[in-house]
Amino acid sequence: MPLQAPSAMNAAPHSTCSQPIVAQGVVFIMGDCHLAVGEPERTRLVLDFLDYLPTQARQLIILGDLFDFWLGAKHLRLPDFRDVLDKLQALTGAGIDIRLIPGNRDFLLDEHFSQRTGIRILGDFELLQVGGRKLRLTHGDLLCTDDWRYRLWRRLVRLKGIRTLIAWTPLFLTRWTAVGMRNLSRREVKQKASSTMGFVKSATVAALGDDADALIVGHAHSPETRTLSVGGKEKWVYVLGDWKQVGVFLSVSEEGIHYRAFPSDSSRPLEIPHRAQWSGDEESAGSDSGV
Repeated sequence: MPLQAPSAMNAAPHSTCSQPIVAQGVVFIMGDCHLAVGEPERTRLVLDFLDYLPTQARQLIILGDLFDFWLGAKHLRLPDFRDVLDKLQALTGAGIDIRLIPGNRDFLLDEHFSQRTGIRILGDFELLQVGGRKLRLTHGDLLCTDDWRYRLWRRLVRLKGIRTLIAWTPLFLTRWTAVGMRNLSRREVKQKASSTMGFVKSATVAALGDDADALIVGHAHSPETRTLSVGGKEKWVYVLGDWKQVGVFLSVSEEGIHYRAFPSDSSRPLEIPHRAQWSGDEESAGSDSGV
């Protein structure tokens, strides 16, 4: 089954790679860091992890929402993000392969960000080949097809006119707007029914398709594994955690897929167990579709 958009209201999923990304040894996969203006503790946690990265892996894939909000190239000048941008640039300059699938909060990351950091920006859906296995990667918001308010928001903010307006907005105003949008999003998430915010099973099956052995997603902020039957074959779904007090990421290699927790008071991660489950027939754990 070819990969299809989960809903007509969503932009069609696309890949920028004609071939799968090929794993070169251990690959770390993370997402939902939500680095934000005025929240230095979370930034420090991510910086510590990036210091640890090159001792264990040469590839890092970020599944979106590295930033809580990103409103264009002007955010490259925000002092809140300077240390992270410098660290990412240093890592890619040292030969670490870092790629990023934009999320629902930082979808405006573009070539300016790539030039500043050396990170390659990917499409909504990508394949990672690890030995003989293929893993589908996506942020996860496109699997929340019951959340019509978010789908409408996603469509509106990607309009060319909105992007142009953001590009012409002064830096001080985009900083203020980013903080306001973050607060609005948090209120929106609290008001929504949880049944509309989870991954829809049919959309998840469509994302897996025939060619992927497993799906790795972020967005839900709840680390767990689930199994699905697709075309008579059992396939796995791995959901990433977020980066609040503890950062949760995946370590992927030919030896398997393992969850790791990176505590703020440690320079080494801890392995955490999988939780295999699928809640309900059509939806699952809550997500962060706010806005």
